Amino acid sequence: MISELTPRQLRAIGSLLSAETQEGAARAAGVSPRTLRRWQDEPAFISELSRQRARVIGAVATALAGRAVACADALGLTGASTSRRRADPAKVAAARATLDLFTAFVESSDIVSRLEALEIAAAKPRDQKTN
Repeated sequence: MISELTPRQLRAIGSLLSAETQEGAARAAGVSPRTLRRWQDEPAFISELSRQRARVIGAVATALAGRAVACADALGLTGASTSRRRADPAKVAAARATLDLFTAFVESSDIVSRLEALEIAAAKPRDQKTN
């Protein structure tokens, strides 16, 4: 898939993953917004964008999971914390916010996985569904 894409398209994918808007991504990639939208309709571009997005999401999940464990420890949820002192309220709030973010991320990832499975099942011809 990646060999089917031009260097400009690969740069555009990187820009889409890091820019806040489509226009910003197009500007960063050095292409017009119209060109970027057209590329987003091409199967090879869609496939590579999905692959790269999954890679980024995986890295974020790994980082969040590591922080979630540290936050759970800080909140005394795992029994790993041996401190008897009262925790800093700002740190407790940050730990709770991180755990909430991690929980929402896990739930969203689960929903996306289920939707993808349903889309794959719905795309199969009827005769394959019954077998």
